[in-house]
Amino acid sequence: MDAPAQQSELVPPAAHCAGLDDLDSLVECFYLSLPDEPMAALGRAFVRANYRYYVEQPGGFCLVTRDQDSGVVTGFVFGGEPELNRRFVRSHLLRFTATVMWKALCRRCVRRRLWEPIGALFRRIGRKLRLLPDEATYADPPEEPAGTYAVLRFLGVHSSYRRRGIATALLDAFRAECQRRGYQTMRVMTDNENAAAIAAYKKAGWQVIHTSAAYTFFRQSISGSG
Repeated sequence: MDAPAQQSELVPPAAHCAGLDDLDSLVECFYLSLPDEPMAALGRAFVRANYRYYVEQPGGFCLVTRDQDSGVVTGFVFGGEPELNRRFVRSHLLRFTATVMWKALCRRCVRRRLWEPIGALFRRIGRKLRLLPDEATYADPPEEPAGTYAVLRFLGVHSSYRRRGIATALLDAFRAECQRRGYQTMRVMTDNENAAAIAAYKKAGWQVIHTSAAYTFFRQSISGSG
């Protein structure tokens, strides 16, 4: 009788759409799973506001797994429309500007994360004004047709619940939700120094489409065709 019980413990819990009542446990799981993530340096209020935005906005979604006994969030994945994060930044700019600027001065990881979208914007403007050539040196990740893809923002598993297949279950759930919403492809970027995340996405079948000085960019087709 013991063997079946042990096997059942290895079956990862099903992922569910997160609600506002999951926010506190979500934030705790974030810090226990991604303590070195630049967003963690911005504080719990910022992390909570970011998750709440993705839970509440029609273009975003957050999926979580929970411990069957305690109910705590054991893993999460969230993302949605590519422009959603920019809209979050604009809508919360006044509230968090001082925090972001201070952390950017103190933390290299925050500066690098801030520069990625800013640098991409300046490169696009430079190419449109013909100040920069269309060369690989200045390249950005290849673009997808508007409305056809979703961006995976963060994936994390509680440090006490790893090696139980939760990350795989969450990626499968993210893919299924993207398909349900009519997206054709998924995108994600991860820090070049995060070897574990890069290996995990490659193992899950994501394709490297671009590498910058700081980040590796992945793409995966919803249909699995490329």
